[in-house]
Amino acid sequence: MLRFSRELRARPKKGVFVVFPDISRLMKPREIVLIGASEKEGSLARTTYENIAERSNFDKEKLHLVNPRYDRLFGRKCYKRVSDIKSREIDVAILLIKADYVPETVRECAECGIPFALIMSAGFAEAGGKGVELQEQLVRVIRETGIRVYGPNCPGLTDLNNRLGMTFSGGYAYDHLSGGIGLASQGGGMGRCVMQGQKRGIGFGYFISTGNELDLELSDFIYYMLNDPQIRVIAAVVEGFKTGEKFKEAAKFALEKKKPIVLLKVARTDLGQKIALSHTGSMAGSDEVLDALCKQYGVVRVDDLDELMETSALFARCGLRERVNLAIVSGSGGSNTLAADLCGQMGLELAEFSEETIGKLKRIAPPYVAISNPVDLTAAIFSDTDLHINSVKAVLEDENIDMVIVPVYAYYGKVTDKICRDLVDAAAHTDKIIVPIWMSPMEADGLKFLEEGRLVPFRSIKSTILAVKRYIDYCRFIHGNHRAGDRAEAGASPAVRAAAEEARRIVRVPGRSTLDEYASKNLLKSIGIPATREQIVQEPDEAVAAAREIGYPVALKIVSPDIPHKTEAGAVRLNVNSDEELAQAFREIKQSASVYNPAARIEGVLVSEMVTDGLEMILGLKLDPQFGSVVLIGMGGIHTELFKDAVMGINPISKAYARSLISRLKSAPLLNGFRGGVKYDVDALADAVEKLSAFGDAMGREIAELDINPLIVLPEGQGVKALDALIIPNTTSRGKGLQP
Repeated sequence: MLRFSRELRARPKKGVFVVFPDISRLMKPREIVLIGASEKEGSLARTTYENIAERSNFDKEKLHLVNPRYDRLFGRKCYKRVSDIKSREIDVAILLIKADYVPETVRECAECGIPFALIMSAGFAEAGGKGVELQEQLVRVIRETGIRVYGPNCPGLTDLNNRLGMTFSGGYAYDHLSGGIGLASQGGGMGRCVMQGQKRGIGFGYFISTGNELDLELSDFIYYMLNDPQIRVIAAVVEGFKTGEKFKEAAKFALEKKKPIVLLKVARTDLGQKIALSHTGSMAGSDEVLDALCKQYGVVRVDDLDELMETSALFARCGLRERVNLAIVSGSGGSNTLAADLCGQMGLELAEFSEETIGKLKRIAPPYVAISNPVDLTAAIFSDTDLHINSVKAVLEDENIDMVIVPVYAYYGKVTDKICRDLVDAAAHTDKIIVPIWMSPMEADGLKFLEEGRLVPFRSIKSTILAVKRYIDYCRFIHGNHRAGDRAEAGASPAVRAAAEEARRIVRVPGRSTLDEYASKNLLKSIGIPATREQIVQEPDEAVAAAREIGYPVALKIVSPDIPHKTEAGAVRLNVNSDEELAQAFREIKQSASVYNPAARIEGVLVSEMVTDGLEMILGLKLDPQFGSVVLIGMGGIHTELFKDAVMGINPISKAYARSLISRLKSAPLLNGFRGGVKYDVDALADAVEKLSAFGDAMGREIAELDINPLIVLPEGQGVKALDALIIPNTTSRGKGLQP
């Protein structure tokens, strides 16, 4: 059995290793073999040959050709089989042959010691029918030989910084602008669209399009590009994650490297998810959980291809800065006002100019020009053609300004051309950021000057301010407002680890579909989350004795693994104040439970203390099929579904990050004494979130859901109490050897 790939990064995760393979020989091959080579005009095979042999910085003598129908192609020797080639330095086999022949050809490549197969051929799972069977055959070949596969059903990959195009795309002929953006896209067409942003002055280092992701996946290439010092930002177009845990690790590594990932996630709706599944076989997953992951690890989400291009380009141009103070300069008061309005709407502020800058502007500009931020130069820019650039330079020289947004609001021929040339020249002589906006629909020389000067002009004020907002938010996330402790993961305490071991024993009991409230709350107590004082009883006299010990008033609830929603069954009584009321309530809830589900297993009646002096919240765990265990916090009780005020974090999270999540709730002001009201114990709530998160992480995929609803948050200094709880095991994991 052959094994080629060594690990670049292997991170133990609950008994499982998250592995990023070493794909350096795929990305920088010594020699390549093109299987299915052809001279046929317009064929994908011919274009692939020309891209490598004629348009790349690759020695064509190290590009071997295979096609059993020919002895010579392109004036060179053509081999019948891969095994006929004597060289043992071939790192990549490119396959452009019928899908039927792919599995055995890949096996032959592996037997010849070739570590990577780049399969452009289509006709696999995406085609359905026979294609599914062929893909399964290919999977077996990979498992048996250890060869790594890129694709199938992909256009190849491109490295612009080192000029290598292993692609059938005719668009590669126009790829001439290298740069600091690493583009990874599951869809080849959308990726090619982004690549054509080169026309706008956007430079790319890589274009990766992974197709069906039978083996290697997008996250492997994101990780590789994060390690490339020439790449400053990752731009990703994703339909679904093959391995959510791997993307999570890549996102965490990006945060360590302080390299942003700008993510366009398509297939966010049910309709989009169905199309994605038919397109690449990708499962889209929960958008809410992905959003939580992005916020936790600093992944920048965008909503369209233009936003992806522009935001990525801004990051690549600007790098990361600890401070980004804004100014706006233009000759249009309306454009300035619109830009300032959008800044205000998005929570951005415009900086104050220094007295020195105000003095400079007063000396430069006519007396009727408003000397403030934004700077409105009016029509004076037509009579004094240096006024615009002199004003921009004066603002750039202000120590309190880091970025100048310049709306070029209309095309006025030579005047506008000069403004644009001046901006390019000024940008070359400052370490501050000039962000031009070409607002005119006209494709004129001024726009060309900005693009060729690689200032990447935006095309609307709104898109500009949105990209600037994302850039500033990320810089703040990295440099200040989100300290390292806010993002740190928490390690499980001995109590949590012990509780997880006990919980595994309980949830693995055959036939167990839920843990009742009593068992669930006992588990919570064992990890340090307080719950109500209570006893489980079988007879009315036992209930009376329990109530007297706990103290009236009490609550009575049925205990049954078959009745998870007790209120719906009429099997709950609250504020029971006497022995007589309790005896009657006991009989009523048992009768209600019997009517609601005659087959239900009744394990008793729970007598609990009543807790009324607090704020009802919900705290829970949810198992996401792609990203694993997540923790959820929100407004609880009967308001949970009505207000849908909840936030999520990817487990495990620290107490500091738990506080950050709590602060995002719309109901957060209620916790903090809204309008002179009671201040509740937010510290205890954050502590409970951290403990539950650590428990969820320790349980791996063995708990499908855990609900604490309500969790009562008591007044400040008094803690929290779980009033009700329910644990639903993940029964799909049973019998599959799933490791925690």
